[in-house]
This record gives sequence, structure tokens and C-alpha cells, in this order.
Amino acid sequence: MPTLFGKSEAARMLNCSITTIDRLRASGKLASLKIGDTVKFRESDVLDYINHEVSKAQEKDKIPA
Repeated sequence: MPTLFGKSEAARMLNCSITTIDRLRASGKLASLKIGDTVKFRESDVLDYINHEVSKAQEKDKIPA
């Protein structure tokens, strides 16, 4: 069974506000689950988002050969 986080836990993991979590979710950049009236985030989806952002930053910092 996957580990699930609420908005506040996801915000803590990403060191951002709950408003930013809502924006990332609305834009589709951060996958989420709706369970009843509650929004949850899989640990793997939060980690995927982090890895994607790190990769983007590394690509941006690369010096063309």
C-alpha cells in the first residue's frame, strides 16, 4: 500500500506553501488523489515531482559543448 500525504505534509516535503501545492495540483504538475472530500498525494508522486524539478534545473545549468 502506498504512503499517502495530505496537503500540509506534501508542502513540508517540498518546502512550500499549501497554496503552491494547490497550484501544482491544479496545473497537473503534481499528481493527487481525491478520497471523498480529501486530497492526498502518493509519496512516489511527490518524489517524482522533486526528481523532475531537479532534472530541469540540471539541464538549465548545463553548458553547451
